Amino acid sequence: MPTDSPSLRAALLALSLCAVAPFTQAQDTSRAPLLDHGRLRRALTRFASEHAELVTRLELGSSRRQLKIDALRLAAGSLERGRPGILIVANINGPHVYTSGIALEIARDLVARYRTDPAVKQLLDTTTLYVVPRANPDGAEPRFKDGMVEKIGTGWNVDNDRDGRTGEDHASDINADGYVSWMRIRDAEGEWIEDPRDRRAMRKADASRGEVGVWKLIREGRDRDGDGKVAEDPGRDAEVNRNFAAGWEEHDPRAGRYPTHEPETRALCEFVMGHEDIQVVLVYGDQENLSVEPASVADDAAASDRVPPRGLRASDAALLKELGRRYGKIVDRKVTGSDDTAGTFQAWTYEHRGLLTIALALWTVPLDAKSDDEAKSDDEATPDDEATPNDEAAPDDEAAPDDGEDDDLPEPSDQAKQLAWADAQGITNFHLGWQRFEHPELGEVEIGGVRPFVTIEPPDAVRGQIVDEQVEFLASLAPLLARVQLTGVEAEVLGGDLVRVRASVENPAFLPLFTVWGKRTRTTRPARLQIFVPEGSQLMAGERQHLLWELPGSGGRKDFEWLVQTDDVSKIGIRVETKNAGAASAVPEVK
Repeated sequence: MPTDSPSLRAALLALSLCAVAPFTQAQDTSRAPLLDHGRLRRALTRFASEHAELVTRLELGSSRRQLKIDALRLAAGSLERGRPGILIVANINGPHVYTSGIALEIARDLVARYRTDPAVKQLLDTTTLYVVPRANPDGAEPRFKDGMVEKIGTGWNVDNDRDGRTGEDHASDINADGYVSWMRIRDAEGEWIEDPRDRRAMRKADASRGEVGVWKLIREGRDRDGDGKVAEDPGRDAEVNRNFAAGWEEHDPRAGRYPTHEPETRALCEFVMGHEDIQVVLVYGDQENLSVEPASVADDAAASDRVPPRGLRASDAALLKELGRRYGKIVDRKVTGSDDTAGTFQAWTYEHRGLLTIALALWTVPLDAKSDDEAKSDDEATPDDEATPNDEAAPDDEAAPDDGEDDDLPEPSDQAKQLAWADAQGITNFHLGWQRFEHPELGEVEIGGVRPFVTIEPPDAVRGQIVDEQVEFLASLAPLLARVQLTGVEAEVLGGDLVRVRASVENPAFLPLFTVWGKRTRTTRPARLQIFVPEGSQLMAGERQHLLWELPGSGGRKDFEWLVQTDDVSKIGIRVETKNAGAASAVPEVK
């Protein structure tokens, strides 16, 4: 029977420890462990202290609950002006807690391999790496609390059911099993049915197949305001990764009161704006644009009302496609990602800051796992190369009879495929089962479904593999970053004291100096080329300063020429400098 008695809840929680234990922090001994806020901060502080020559801990700001948002800066040598930077942001989506451990372990691996791995040494010698392991600490903490719940909203509250109150009907663990899962209720207006391929899974009824819904499926919780709806008014609505200005959706409670209203969002924006050296951004979350070819629009696509259309520009999409090809040689795991970029950090860094942004869904549950019966059938099948000459194929009309038992069954739902994978992996608590429960307001319901976080968090062994893959990919990025250099710097004496000076600015790396959006938004300062002439000399032709808003990758080049009246060519100087692609100086060689 339902009760809010603390003693009964404690007893029920104790009985459920066997189910909870495999996923508690104390028993997490994986290479990239799951750490709550306190343990993560201590780990970051200790790591920076032990490797002060390479690592610096930075503070970006605080969350709405006043939890500090930390970052690590990894760099060897002096931080000279214009040194390119890479920013990694993890756990911006609250439930993706495991990405914090991945990010921390990547930093540890890079430091450990700095003196022995040439690729890692080149990365840290020539590039500044910023790592934000947990951009959304408020969203991560429910992973470590009783009543474990995948909590996305952590900010500004909205009266969702318009009853004059906010947050009174939030999802909650009413059966005290340690999880906030799902409730299913038999209802003639229900849209859901059990998947005939796996009765544990739920899927929406398909009317085109004559299916009729049997169940309503809602989050576990109470109807505390007596309006007949359960868990419809959460304690927090605004989501950090929907509160950025790019594509912000004004009337969506998840988007927040206004862009950057959430303190985590503002902290990230201020960090990016204050670090003009950042050239590439990587976000570990629920979106993916490397393993799948991203949708794009033409470089010169326009829209009405002078508002440019959202979306990846074709030339920038081509860059990601090539990076994806290279990434695919390192990571062959299939992943799926969300394509909803409205109000996300990923969209903001690209569309508003013009930075090449790589979104990585590091892991998703494989949906192509074979069932036990299919695997057994494959094992028992006779390989083609072992067939005997007498094993001739039977004509179609003489084929072995088929009982047709599964002919009319639909394709398994994604949840059924997830369960098949879990079964194949021997994961026994992937699904909680459906248990009858007398709900205080709704009467008899069934509580259960897929356990929170199991579809988000990869197994321990896979987490270690992800770290290795991402370290290799990061190291491969260093030589691909745009970097300016001066070539063909020479002076030709034309007669008397008149000298023609020539110089070229080149970018030998793969990536361009600016993305298409970067050239359009102009939120990063252009490269600046200057000529310096000695005192008493005169620049007769050419500009003292050129601003370069475009310099393609893969050998992109811009040529310049000046006429200088001088009696000392050796004191003429040429310099090109950037905020995020290096700098170079040269004295013309007299020809």
